[in-house]
Amino acid sequence: MMANGSTAETGPYARQITRGMNYVLRCAENQDDGLIAGPGAEYRSMYGHGFSMLFLAQCYGMEVSKDYETRIKKVLDKAVLLTAKAQSNLGKGSNYAGGWYYTPSSGSDEGSVTVTQLQALRACRNVGIKIPTLKFDGKDLSPIERAVAYLKHCQEPDGGICYSASSRGGSRPAISAAGIACFYAAGVYDRASGGGGKEAEMVERLVAYCKSHAKVDQSDGHWFYTHFYMAQAMYHRGGADWKNYYPQIRNKLLSMQSIDGSWNGDGVGTTYGTAMACIILQLPYGYLPICQK
Repeated sequence: MMANGSTAETGPYARQITRGMNYVLRCAENQDDGLIAGPGAEYRSMYGHGFSMLFLAQCYGMEVSKDYETRIKKVLDKAVLLTAKAQSNLGKGSNYAGGWYYTPSSGSDEGSVTVTQLQALRACRNVGIKIPTLKFDGKDLSPIERAVAYLKHCQEPDGGICYSASSRGGSRPAISAAGIACFYAAGVYDRASGGGGKEAEMVERLVAYCKSHAKVDQSDGHWFYTHFYMAQAMYHRGGADWKNYYPQIRNKLLSMQSIDGSWNGDGVGTTYGTAMACIILQLPYGYLPICQK
């Protein structure tokens, strides 16, 4: 709905966005520690926390009333602090890289939760929310810097990103595609964007892996999830890759749409699938702050 151009104040879906925003704010305000989680999310709460931070940051970056602005900022200030404290630490030998796991107190990490926190933190920073730093060897390090280092650490020889720093387990297309989107959001640029050096080579290898393993006509059981991130990655990359990718994903999604207008995504259900499909299809509008180049 926000990717369509509506905000909490204006547009045909303002009422629905405001109701969703109020729900997420209530979930946050019911917690004392800054965690944003709804009922039933106890064992994988960091997913909801990350996506909720991203959503609220998008609301904060668009038109909201002064009262909502104050409420959202208060929630996000606490939320980013919880995320910073929940980050794992791979130690000095890995430049204190760190990711996140399913719950704030786990002390562990895996790729799919890590990318949600990294995108959320970047979105919060974009709209002026202060991201706390922690001190390592006398240096103040941002959780964004440490998360980027984590994804670099998890890159495999084939160019993709594995499930976690500890278990490795081979490259995962969805996490790899999310890694590209996160690197662009965090300012890690490749040759196509005018960058150079080791970071450029790292991103180029990652892009090459995704173009081979996250094709529109391939499916690993998480097709919607994979292309939710692959679409963002190609959109930010731009150029010939985006021009080649978008018509393929657009035509594929249109062919998959049910007669009632919905998509059944990854067997999870139509609410999830329809939301994912709409975000992908509306990327060219560029309305969402996190998707603006």
